[in-house]
Order: sequence, then C-alpha cells, then structure tokens
Amino acid sequence: MKPTKLDLPYLSPETDRHGNRAVYVRRYGRRIRIRHAPGTPAFLEAYTAALDALGGRRRTTTAIGPKPAPRGSLGWLGAQYFASQEFKALDRQSQATRRLVLESCFREPYRDDDPDPMGNCPLVHVTALKVKRLRDLKAGKPGAANNRRKYLSALFGGAVEVGLMKFNPARDVRRVKYASEGFHSWTVEEGLA
Repeated sequence: MKPTKLDLPYLSPETDRHGNRAVYVRRYGRRIRIRHAPGTPAFLEAYTAALDALGGRRRTTTAIGPKPAPRGSLGWLGAQYFASQEFKALDRQSQATRRLVLESCFREPYRDDDPDPMGNCPLVHVTALKVKRLRDLKAGKPGAANNRRKYLSALFGGAVEVGLMKFNPARDVRRVKYASEGFHSWTVEEGLA
C-alpha cells in the first residue's frame, strides 16, 4: 500500500541536531512524536491518539504572575524604562541582558533586615548608598557589579531626562576595580616549545 500525502493540522516536521527528521503533533505548547511513516494507517492512529493526549483545550493554571510595582517605585520606573524608545533601540541580546540585570536588582531585599524587594522602594528614597549596596551585592564578581551600576545609571539617566527624577543617584557610585596581576609574558623557552 502506497502512503498518501495528508495535510493535517498541528503537524510539525523537525530536524534534530544530528540531521534526523521527525514528525511531531504540536498543540498548546506541548508535542508528541509520531514514529510511523506519514500517510499510513498506523500514522493516522498515532496522530489521533496524540491529539487526544494533548487535549482539546489549554490547561488552566493557578499560578499568579508577579503583581506590578507601585506607581512611583523603582520597579515602576523599570517598567517605564522597558517600554521606552531608548530601551527598544537596543538590540535584542542587549535588551535581554539589561532586563535580567535590572530585574535582579528589583528583587534584591531593601535592606538586610527588611525582605521587601528594592522594586517597591519609592524613587524619592533611592540614593547613591542604595545603588552602592546593589552594586556591592555582586562584589565577588566585579564585571557583574559594574554592569549593575552601569544599567542602573542608564535607567536613572532616562528618568532624569523625562522629569521622573531630579538627579541620577548612580552617578556618584564608582566602578569596582579589578584586582589583576596582568598577563604573563612568555619567555624564550616557552615560545620555542
């Protein structure tokens, strides 16, 4: 019996990293592989079973997303910045990196004795000392600490430009210095080896 060509919904032919072709039934963000040759009766049975297994409707979740930060807070300012043209002008990788770094700052505790996140801190209470604390929480990784300072400075600089803040509190926070002995110079013996 010759296989017939079928145009079925939810089919997704894919090639894996080894160059192997496979056919999946994809629905609602999940997928099931069909291991039979397309167009055969066994394929149609597996397709029907996969559709049944994936269900006819989306699964409902009881997960609750993060609640938005209060207006006038650091987290609120971050949301404004992520929607700004300045942020959208960055390439996708830069946007993703900057967003991850800033959102990690917003999740840091307000103080060591106060677990409330920094994202809830009112903008009027954001000082150079708070920015320095956020930087110093990554002090073991000088590059990460300096990136926090740099991205917070960009966030506050944009807020100053549009009148949401009077000054940039990150401006007065210095970069972390790298402790490095430099590079080893090759000796003649190492160069000949």
